[in-house]
Amino acid sequence: MSQIGLSVPVADAHPMLLSKAHYVTYQAGGKGAVREISDLILLAQDKIEKCPRFINIGKNETTMSKFKFLFNIILTLIVLALIGWNLADFNQSKAPVMVDNGEPNYQTGNAISHVYDPMGKFAYKLITDETRHFSSNKTSWFINPALTTYDPKSIPTWTVRSNKAKLTNDNMLYLYGNVQVNNLNPTSDLQKILTENAIVNLITQDVSSDDKVTVIGIGLRSVGMKMRGNMRTHTAELIEDVKTYYEIPNKQRAPEGNN
Repeated sequence: MSQIGLSVPVADAHPMLLSKAHYVTYQAGGKGAVREISDLILLAQDKIEKCPRFINIGKNETTMSKFKFLFNIILTLIVLALIGWNLADFNQSKAPVMVDNGEPNYQTGNAISHVYDPMGKFAYKLITDETRHFSSNKTSWFINPALTTYDPKSIPTWTVRSNKAKLTNDNMLYLYGNVQVNNLNPTSDLQKILTENAIVNLITQDVSSDDKVTVIGIGLRSVGMKMRGNMRTHTAELIEDVKTYYEIPNKQRAPEGNN
């Protein structure tokens, strides 16, 4: 009842309906209630003199005047709502529509991008053979990307390479094909991560992969399925089917005759 423009139940309707009605007929259902409403509508439209069926319900002119006033207000509100809806629809039809036909909004060949963090410090550098940006889903695709990350002192820390990559609006870099993550610190225990597909969070520098991963460190080489790590903390953990191989450096034999 609350969603109807003009709610009019009959006199013997359910009490819950009567409490939410704009007007309640004097007549019960099946006893002329519809004719009563028809006459009241004609009265509100000043057409009552043309209605031969008019009856003066209850001979109450005050009730008639109130109904006429309420009916005109509701009718006015409905008209205004329709006008507003039409204007809104017209404005939307004039708004520019972004066409997604599968083509990039812009494309470039060899490019170098420098990115800074919110504090104005150098965060990373990205070199690509080709860049394509799609505004419809706010993504960028790169061919042969080479990413270099930097620490707060603007010292390069890692390089990340792959055959192809996708950068999303939430700063997630998806790497595809021949992924190589190389540590630029030669003294770190973690030196290299090799896999086919990986994801790098450019904000937190978390790196993950659900494929076969090879982790290379000083004096060891581990192979397994699935990896979770962080370039900033120089950590990488293999999750499943892990096999580790240790490299034992050969000791130089002392020359014969020197005892």
